[in-house]
Amino acid sequence: MKEAYKIGLDGQFIEPELVPFDTEGVAEIYETPAPTEETPEPEPVLIGYRVAVPLPPGLYKPRFNLASGEWAEGLAPEEIEAIRQASQPPPSLADQLSQLQRENESIMLALAELYESFGQGSPVTEKGSLFATLSQKWKALR
Repeated sequence: MKEAYKIGLDGQFIEPELVPFDTEGVAEIYETPAPTEETPEPEPVLIGYRVAVPLPPGLYKPRFNLASGEWAEGLAPEEIEAIRQASQPPPSLADQLSQLQRENESIMLALAELYESFGQGSPVTEKGSLFATLSQKWKALR
């Protein structure tokens, strides 16, 4: 037994299935609808294909091209990029902490510069400015 692939009429991959080892190429899959009063003996209807062509790795949404006999990607490059973006692991706690520290430092420096731009002396010490005081405290925290 080996793996083959069931595809829809549009070539989209549906599911894998096991077939005898000597199965090759593409075979049509028919289904006979249930009899009704109007059609007591309905004709079989083509519902898809069984493809015994190996599926290459790396396809997000495999699609089989019946004309060329080859597998291709069924998603647009933008859709693939969206999947890749969504599947990236979240940043580690250390990375998150580092990012927050950088943001905090940036905010502290901006506040100190804003305070000094008004020509105010430091409310923290008489010797230095708020900017210098905040910078010293920040360096001490590191």
